Amino acid sequence: MNRTFETIHLECEILSPVHVGTGEEIPLYEYVISDGKLSKLNFDKVIASLNAQQLERFNRLNEKGNYLELRAFLSELYENQAFRQAATEFEIPVTPEIEGLYREKLDDPANQLLIKLQQRNPLTFEPILPGSSIKGAIRTAIISKLGSKYQPGELRGRPQEVEGKILDALWDGKFKVEWDVFKFLKAPDVALPAGSTFVCAVKNVMKPESGELFPTKIQMIHEVFHSKLTNHPVKFTISLRLSPQMKPRYGPQIDKNFIAQACREFYKNKLEIVEGRYFANSPYAGAINLLVSSMNYNENEFLLRVGRFSGMESITLDKHRTARPSASRNLADGKYPMGWIKCRIIN
Repeated sequence: MNRTFETIHLECEILSPVHVGTGEEIPLYEYVISDGKLSKLNFDKVIASLNAQQLERFNRLNEKGNYLELRAFLSELYENQAFRQAATEFEIPVTPEIEGLYREKLDDPANQLLIKLQQRNPLTFEPILPGSSIKGAIRTAIISKLGSKYQPGELRGRPQEVEGKILDALWDGKFKVEWDVFKFLKAPDVALPAGSTFVCAVKNVMKPESGELFPTKIQMIHEVFHSKLTNHPVKFTISLRLSPQMKPRYGPQIDKNFIAQACREFYKNKLEIVEGRYFANSPYAGAINLLVSSMNYNENEFLLRVGRFSGMESITLDKHRTARPSASRNLADGKYPMGWIKCRIIN
């Protein structure tokens, strides 16, 4: 059996902010915000840096679970530059809005200011763009293209059953993982440098079926990757590994050209038509226009949309989408659509 893998080198640029986290939130007592930066605390280093009096106070607050006062205590300690350097695990820039909110809510027990961070290398603390996110975006586009031969409503059942039918991977009505051709596509994690992310508010906007966009009260705080839209370009390369065995039993060969075409067709539509219509005649239309103008769409170039807030239309299949289009969107720093990455095959 031929298990030779072809290497596909992709040159990528993050076009709009991306968040791919673990789903966990960093609690208020594990970080301090000052001088435009979030400092993630290492509590072993914190304890080692305290004098006897400070340690007694730290232990007392911690044992009582008085995390609000503990946060204020740590913020006070962080005014000392030597302590900050000794106790910090890593730092992330924050927007002025987030720093102001932190100071405003420092003594407010009702606001914990929970923040969702990116995935990180546990040794270097570099932020990571998971290969699984890249592969997942490619997978959605390919399955959508393969599924276009079926008519709307022809495929029924749970999403895994629909995918199994499209990929010729169903047995007795169940998806057989060993028949999933995507096991022949490998995508490694990508470590990006410190300074390639920032912490901002992610704000929600709503658009009724007939009406104008309006902001809702939903607000989250996330660490996101910088991008072309934020005037802080982030570029990287990733080497996919693809086996010639990546072929559904009754479908076409999936090679690098098929991948590029499927992603180009799927995500171009989502950006120009779905998002273009949604944000038309709004303050955010300029951001969409900039994303559109960033693409050439030659045979080696395509879009992906990855991470949280990618939108329902970007993670479900054309022609077989059962959910209603979402009436809301989430914007990084209250102004940037999220998740768009430009890719170009360079080999």
